[in-house]
Amino acid sequence: MVSAKTIIATGVLNTLGISFFVAQPKDRCSAAPPVGKYIFLLAILLLFWDSDMIPRKLKPFSPRIFACGDLLFTIFFTELILLVGWCGFERMTYRVVFSVCSGKRGCNYGLMTFCSILGAVGSLCIVLEVLAPRKMKNLVGQNSGVLLIPQDAGPVFKCIHDVQTFVWGAIYFSQLTREERILSVHAFEAQLRYKKGQDVQPGEPAVQDSGNQMDAGKSAPEPEIVQELSP
Repeated sequence: MVSAKTIIATGVLNTLGISFFVAQPKDRCSAAPPVGKYIFLLAILLLFWDSDMIPRKLKPFSPRIFACGDLLFTIFFTELILLVGWCGFERMTYRVVFSVCSGKRGCNYGLMTFCSILGAVGSLCIVLEVLAPRKMKNLVGQNSGVLLIPQDAGPVFKCIHDVQTFVWGAIYFSQLTREERILSVHAFEAQLRYKKGQDVQPGEPAVQDSGNQMDAGKSAPEPEIVQELSP
């Protein structure tokens, strides 16, 4: 896994337009704003953050050389994908948009902006949902537990606390297997029934579960019927 320092350094260099291995294009790849480029850069960095540029078994031999090689490989592949792949995508898209809009400036700019952002967001969604789900889930799960909200807070903070609890529960629930999810649901239902039993004030009749009432109201089948139904 590439370190966070390497990811940050690579992102800063590419944002500032500094390249070491691949030459910067002399002209702009397209007339679209660089928003799509930055989103695509974020997708590349997240992909590399969940990958290994150099095998981990080589790290114990020389950690400094390993870190240096990790940084160089990350910068190289980021520049290659961003300056060659993304720039080629923008130029090809610009030709298609130019032929569709017949050279109109407003149409070219608006449609090119939409296509570039759509392509970048699509690549980011692919990385988040397919290639790096575990890292993002763990990251959100760790950060969601940092926010501490007191019990006597206002309605806004209570709403934030509810959202925080829902996000944490959804992330935890998505990591379980089918059997573990069923057990979790049964445990949650049992906890709710226990909580309702504690909330009953002294002197008030205990409220029984409707399911339990129905089960209690059922009588055992007649012996004759059971005997007839048995093979």
